[in-house]
Amino acid sequence: MTLYKKVQNWAARSLIRSKRIKEVRYNAQQLNEMVVQSLPHQEAFEVPGGQATLVVMEANVSVGNDNTEGLAIKVMCSLEISSLGRQLYRAHIDGLLKAVPYFNQAHKTVRLKDLVLSNMTFVNDEYLLIQSSQDIVKSFTPSILKGIVDVTIGSALNVMSGVATPAVKEYLNVFVDANKQKVLDFHQPQIDSILTAQIENGALEYKLKESDFEEKIFSDLGQKIDVDNHELVFKF
Repeated sequence: MTLYKKVQNWAARSLIRSKRIKEVRYNAQQLNEMVVQSLPHQEAFEVPGGQATLVVMEANVSVGNDNTEGLAIKVMCSLEISSLGRQLYRAHIDGLLKAVPYFNQAHKTVRLKDLVLSNMTFVNDEYLLIQSSQDIVKSFTPSILKGIVDVTIGSALNVMSGVATPAVKEYLNVFVDANKQKVLDFHQPQIDSILTAQIENGALEYKLKESDFEEKIFSDLGQKIDVDNHELVFKF
């Protein structure tokens, strides 16, 4: 540390300890610069017969007027679902997270709590993939039955009883009408639970940097974080 930085550091800490400096404020633009450093973030979860992958790709933060309003975070995610070795669903998803920020002194991090996830909708873009109900049926239909026009997903899977368990058969019925929003709505409670757990246990926390002058001082002397007048206030 240079002499200038040592003096700057000593002066700032002295002003804070004497209560001459009581807080530092961050606006939404500054917060978004912090958030982007934690993205993309990927989570996987099991579905009957396979796996789904959720990736938080983008996030845009807006700051409320007080702690009751907290933060609103618009997110774009990708969701891919496969079962029995077939990819059944792929879409970009828009969603809205609302949460309250707080300072975790033990870990010197900014975290979120009281998470609420809402307004999850699929984005109709070039990334979208969901097979038609007939394509889904055919993909699970043995070749001997492919010429039968009225074959159902149930009859297709019945002949695959050694592979398709009752739970898998029931799950695949979610896809038979090829309704993109219906599939997303089916998985929303699971996605909500995963994101809530990951955010509240610190998987998406922001670690205050030792190399940043203001962040280092707050990590050492900071007491709490509040939302006030559309800014995030770091209080000493």
